[in-house]
Amino acid sequence: MWRRALTLAALLLAAGCDSSGNQLLPTVQTSADEASDPRFAAVLSYMQHQMAEGGVPGGAIAVVVDGQLAFQAGLGVERYGEFTPVTSTTLFRAASLSKMVLAAAALRMVELGTLDLTRPITTYIPSYTLTPPLDADAITVQQLLEHTSGVPDFDVDVQCPVGPGEFATWFSTPGVVWTPPGEVWNYSNQGYSLAGWILQSAAEMPYEDVIAHLVFGPAGMTTATFDPVVATAADHADGFVQTASGAQLASPDLLDCEVTRPPGGVIASAVDYAHFAEMLLAQGAGPMGPVLTPASVAALETGRVDTHTLPGGAEQYGDGAYVTTGYYGGHAVIHHNGLLDYGYQSSLWLVPDSQLAVVVFYSGVASVPDNVSRYAIETFLQLPDGSAPDGSTSPATWGPYAGSYYDPYELGSITVDLDGGALFVSVPQRGVDAAAMTQQGGDTFAANIDPAAQLVTFFPGPCGPAQWFVTRGGVGQRQPECEAGAP
Repeated sequence: MWRRALTLAALLLAAGCDSSGNQLLPTVQTSADEASDPRFAAVLSYMQHQMAEGGVPGGAIAVVVDGQLAFQAGLGVERYGEFTPVTSTTLFRAASLSKMVLAAAALRMVELGTLDLTRPITTYIPSYTLTPPLDADAITVQQLLEHTSGVPDFDVDVQCPVGPGEFATWFSTPGVVWTPPGEVWNYSNQGYSLAGWILQSAAEMPYEDVIAHLVFGPAGMTTATFDPVVATAADHADGFVQTASGAQLASPDLLDCEVTRPPGGVIASAVDYAHFAEMLLAQGAGPMGPVLTPASVAALETGRVDTHTLPGGAEQYGDGAYVTTGYYGGHAVIHHNGLLDYGYQSSLWLVPDSQLAVVVFYSGVASVPDNVSRYAIETFLQLPDGSAPDGSTSPATWGPYAGSYYDPYELGSITVDLDGGALFVSVPQRGVDAAAMTQQGGDTFAANIDPAAQLVTFFPGPCGPAQWFVTRGGVGQRQPECEAGAP
């Protein structure tokens, strides 16, 4: 639940400052041996400054070196305004790192013969339907895992009930798809909710038990759970957000429900996810038994769908993970992050060919844990400056983005103009008139359309290099529409 803390000391702590306004660095809980390693010491110092600058009360980090957990630490406090220190075993909401364990469970079920990723999703959830003439039989399980199903996203921060049968209740109304299944990559929490329902149906047991039996147990994730009652009774961190109306805290039970658990409901420690990373680096072998075969690990770590966030297809998505290639000294990096905007963030990066992994958790949203993961990868691999991707492209190549698009479901008419080497977007239905678009990388741009549509990606289709105007809050198709293959 939300809690307010309004003391001066708490507000100064949130700002990372002492009573004189000087920056305070969060204290570190780790062993003397680990702190004395110059690589880990550098990473901890960087993380301290990142947390202080962003006013993040608590964080945790674990680093796997040569395939084994080698370094772990807690930084700051479990809840801002109080003084219990975070340790590496403190529980945080893992947010979208939950998708990686779902994907691992799905691949294990494929190995066991209880799930076929190529089958229509209605094979496992026959009651799920789309509004005619759309056909749910056109969606496969694989498309859900890859975010190419066309099923629209929803805000994970939704109110919905917990308990048996609630997947079917939530999805009882016929749905829609924003793009033809298999054609466009668009990140969808709702798609992963459907995947969780499918795993539950195929395994004939509650989704939480599927993950516990197939992933948590054999991978050695001994304190990972979906149960907020268990988590709040244990050593846990509260999420933190500084808002215009004051500082607010959120415990792990906030907005927990059956539908949000597959895409974002895992509650775990940095050490739990370090053990998950160890399993992947060990080709699927866990301390308590096999989790995946090497072939399934390879499937999870293979990018198959271009996200269009880096030029030349350098970032792709596979089964529950992003894969970045061509940067970081030529090493392929498998990664995912998570964000619950009421106060939790997470990051997991793996470098399989170097047997290296980094896990970072934050109880705050004003600093990005991926920055720490990236810095740790560069530090432990001794990479030179500039190894991280830039992602920019020349404005001279942006001409195909300009034009008119239409979204029949959410955004209505959309116009993109290229003027003076800059892009501008207008969305009258959202009151947006010639808002500037700022390139984030590749074909992806930031644009302040509405809270659910902050990032825009231009996707190709059969009719051209920018057929789709894609956001998590709506998708427009270029106008006038054309038949596939026509100019």
